[in-house]
Amino acid sequence: MRFNEQSLALKSLQLEDSVYRITTSYAIDKLKNSITVLGVLDLPIVRQKAGGYQIVAGFRRIDACRLLGRYDIRARVLPTDIDNSTCVRLAIADNSLQRPLNLIETARALNLLAGVAADEMQLSRQAAVLALPDNPSLMRKIMSLTTLPVGIQNRLAAGELALSMALELKRLDSATAESLGRLFADLKLGLNRQRELLSLLTEIARREEMTVSELLTDPALRNLLSAPDLERSQKAGQLRSLLRRRRYPAMSAATAGFQDLVRQLNLGPGVQLVPPGNFEGTTYTLAITFDRLEQLRDRRLQIENLLRSQTLKAFFEK
Repeated sequence: MRFNEQSLALKSLQLEDSVYRITTSYAIDKLKNSITVLGVLDLPIVRQKAGGYQIVAGFRRIDACRLLGRYDIRARVLPTDIDNSTCVRLAIADNSLQRPLNLIETARALNLLAGVAADEMQLSRQAAVLALPDNPSLMRKIMSLTTLPVGIQNRLAAGELALSMALELKRLDSATAESLGRLFADLKLGLNRQRELLSLLTEIARREEMTVSELLTDPALRNLLSAPDLERSQKAGQLRSLLRRRRYPAMSAATAGFQDLVRQLNLGPGVQLVPPGNFEGTTYTLAITFDRLEQLRDRRLQIENLLRSQTLKAFFEK
């Protein structure tokens, strides 16, 4: 590629034109320090456009120089007959061949490339050359991320949300997606826990004939999430319990009743009463553990006391 390297006045660069911008990062303190000490090592790429120069690559380097109070910057100026397709590939290569891109950067790059590719097959081939995902199905999913609310995009860029969860949130209205994205990020939930909470919230909202957004404004949820004396992990655990009780009231009541029974029975070490799974059925399991015959004799006495328990009798006669 032929470039004409020259010094350009910063004011001649069209900073508001972000057509070719790939990076999502605006943090440039480290870059400013590097430029102060070593100068701009990798020159930005620009092309002449009416009234000045359009930035093709190097947005952050240019921003850093501007914030350092500089008046000009050396840049690589593309030939005037350069086509848009080449500019797109240069913009992507300047990013993707130097560092891993986050999901939103990848989505921006693929959408740019799709705009100059003749068809999906050509898009896939060019994506592979530029170190981008080249599987058509995956490409379509990633490209759709740029239609998400800005808040969700920011969380994806920061690695706070996974692609699969972002695609699930994409099915919701913008306000609900933003609220859930903020909730998952604030509590630093893993993907499995995110999915569980999303499922609980969706099912509760459907059952109670309300929206997820309305459910998220419930005073009990808001008070829990704003509690200043609880750690993130505590809030996450209590939120899960609260939602499960609301989603499965009968099972929650059965669980509480069974836990109260076990406390009253005071079974002692080595003896455990196990309820039927999800309290569906009437078969309970009594598990005993021992490592010598004397302990087994003790367990027998514990079981005999259990059989005489009026508390246990009353529980099974309900």
